[in-house]
Amino acid sequence: MKAIKGKSRESIYNAINTGKPYKGFKFLLYKEDKIEPFKLRNESKPVLVFDLYGNFLKEYFSINSAIKDLKLDNSSANRVLKGTQHQTKGYILKYKE
Repeated sequence: MKAIKGKSRESIYNAINTGKPYKGFKFLLYKEDKIEPFKLRNESKPVLVFDLYGNFLKEYFSINSAIKDLKLDNSSANRVLKGTQHQTKGYILKYKE
């Protein structure tokens, strides 16, 4: 933990279980001489914004651009996109298919 300046053991456990790197390191439970480099997929999905009546308002390149422009809360916008919440601040968000 001290060597990589990690914050919690849980983060390292998650990195082991998911196989994703943590702070630039990949953790394995077995020894390997060489591993393949990990490429993070940073694909943005277009987001469609509607009002409460279902009228299309605007299309955004990504969720982050919609959140900044509409001044939305990040967690509630993501809940709307997942379907666990119906709307946020009078907007309905959907991923473009």
